Amino acid sequence: MEDYSAPAFRLRELTWRLISGEGKEYGPPWANYGRDVFRDDFSRLYLLESGKIEIRTEDRVYVLGPGALWLIPGGVPARYCCLSPMKLNWVHFNAFLVAEADVLAGGEPRAMPADRVTTSRFEAMLSSMQGRGPSDLAMALACLGALVAPFFPAEWESLVPEMTALARLRPALDAIASGYAGDCSVPALAHRVHLHPVYFSRLFTRTLGVPPGEYVTLTRMRGAAVQLATTALPVKVIGADCGYPDPYHFSRAFKRHTGVSPTAYRQAQG
Repeated sequence: MEDYSAPAFRLRELTWRLISGEGKEYGPPWANYGRDVFRDDFSRLYLLESGKIEIRTEDRVYVLGPGALWLIPGGVPARYCCLSPMKLNWVHFNAFLVAEADVLAGGEPRAMPADRVTTSRFEAMLSSMQGRGPSDLAMALACLGALVAPFFPAEWESLVPEMTALARLRPALDAIASGYAGDCSVPALAHRVHLHPVYFSRLFTRTLGVPPGEYVTLTRMRGAAVQLATTALPVKVIGADCGYPDPYHFSRAFKRHTGVSPTAYRQAQG
């Protein structure tokens, strides 16, 4: 029997977050005719049954059509445009390895061939997401993992930063993840890990790819997006809960980050 305690399996904390998903027909008004720039804190899986989509990033233009499963990583500014009436199956999700660090964020959209098995898994995932029980969630996550697995590299080293640095930063990452409205300034976070603020900021940026302040904003915007999509709480309450007691400041920050206002984002998520 294979030894699953071997070093190759030393990382066991891959956490999935399913945000929303649907199979639906769309026309040109989808994504505001391609006028808005979106920079979401979640990744997307797209599976087209018919029609075409254009995704325009800063560097390239992608045309999506039937026959392929597309992964669009989070954090990439892009415009989305419906080129022809389409039937689109989609899901928004995160894959976290440590705290709120999404291991799929960044990079360019990628595609894998979609066969009958892929289509069946996607349909099963969307169907399970309509359920309310733990078995439904387990089935949806199992399908999501099977769909995303081909996009992952073979080695952890090419996916995550040095684990010793992550371990050193974990108290700060946990504080950011659990206390959106708390003191997440660089001095306060550096104090949690017993480092000088300048050294902490350099280590944080080198390890996670973004400065602490930007990471805090990403985390707060992600938390706000989840609450907007899954609760009926007033926008001002969600903003305060995520560290923005001034509703106007929250709305400006959210729109600057995602390309749309909190109200428009909630309406788009249904």
